[in-house]
Amino acid sequence: MFPAVQDILSKIVDVPKAIVKRESTPEDLGIDSLMVTEVLSEIQQALSIEIPSEDHMTFSDVQALCDYLNSKTGGPATESSEPATELGSS
Repeated sequence: MFPAVQDILSKIVDVPKAIVKRESTPEDLGIDSLMVTEVLSEIQQALSIEIPSEDHMTFSDVQALCDYLNSKTGGPATESSEPATELGSS
């Protein structure tokens, strides 16, 4: 899921894919609250998945978004080779 999300985010925020990392936050990528809707709309269209509006502001980083999408599509629980951490902890 990460490569697809990385590609979509790279195109929307007009940054190289290498800049879009699993730990990137929306703020890191220059995504404000108005852009979140555009980003999630693009993801929904590209992946043929519905993301309810109440979930739009719940993604703390790219990995959290990927985990959410995987849970909706039956994909792996986490794609990271690193141990999972709680969202918002650093």
